[in-house]
Amino acid sequence: MLNVARSGAPDLSTLIGETVGLGHAQRSLDGPGFRYVRTEQANIAPSSAEKILALNLFEGQRAIRPARVEMLKQKIESGFFRKAMIAIAVFGEKHVLVDGQHTLHAVVELDCAVPATVDFYEADTDLGLSRLFTQFNNEGGRTQREHMAAFRSGSDHYREWSPILMTKIASGLLFLEVVTSGAKSGQSPGGRLRTNDERALILEGHEGEAEFVREILGSNYQRRADGGGWIARAPIVAAMIRTFRASPDAASTFWTQVRDGEMMKAGDPRHMLRERLMRERLGGSSRERVKGYGLCISAWNAYRTGEKKEYLKPSALNRKVEV
Repeated sequence: MLNVARSGAPDLSTLIGETVGLGHAQRSLDGPGFRYVRTEQANIAPSSAEKILALNLFEGQRAIRPARVEMLKQKIESGFFRKAMIAIAVFGEKHVLVDGQHTLHAVVELDCAVPATVDFYEADTDLGLSRLFTQFNNEGGRTQREHMAAFRSGSDHYREWSPILMTKIASGLLFLEVVTSGAKSGQSPGGRLRTNDERALILEGHEGEAEFVREILGSNYQRRADGGGWIARAPIVAAMIRTFRASPDAASTFWTQVRDGEMMKAGDPRHMLRERLMRERLGGSSRERVKGYGLCISAWNAYRTGEKKEYLKPSALNRKVEV
């Protein structure tokens, strides 16, 4: 039985059952669903590294990259390695390694000790644990999709969803946020550039809209080899969400027929939209993306008012969306 301190996080020596030469530092770093506990300075020997690696590994952790381990081994051998950075989270009865796995593998393979800074945290929920995990850069950073996979592992709602599908929906929400707020692409409404972990977290609180897009794109959406990716571009997904907010039932009918191309006559704005979206590249430049969104809103408004079209023109971004 571990002698757990009142904070819930034992000393590293107690956790792995061997003395590692500890010193203590104090700082504060809390976030939504997790709290910083303390920092310890340690000398990590191969036996210590093996025991730390034997702790629970965060579910959303990336697979070990042999090239990364080799690079760390070369730095250690050449004397250019300064210090290992390790983070461990206390989550219920578990102790979860959330940062440092590549360095620990390098220590084991080289059979040598390295100095390390070990941060301890506490996490309250799966989502809090995933948020903590995404705080660590891990040399080179994570892509938005990798952050999405981490967010998914901590979310009860999105746990079984395709990360690619989630990324498509998040991109649509971000684009919609831009066109409705006037912010530049990639920025929050306040003008600050969003980080990749913030981009992943945008799905939180938009479960109903995400379910709707999932219904249109398909629950197991991957990259569409059949050319169907045209309907999953960010401005098109943004328009799906905007129209869903206006009228969920009508949006379901509208987008299902745009997707499938069935039961539509000449002059039907849904048919015209489908042809334009399939024919033109509307996901590249900012101008093309704005045009794609505008075409969708123009077709939607014509559909809702019963207007027949001879030619579809993109609407202005501030154009009212018909209910």
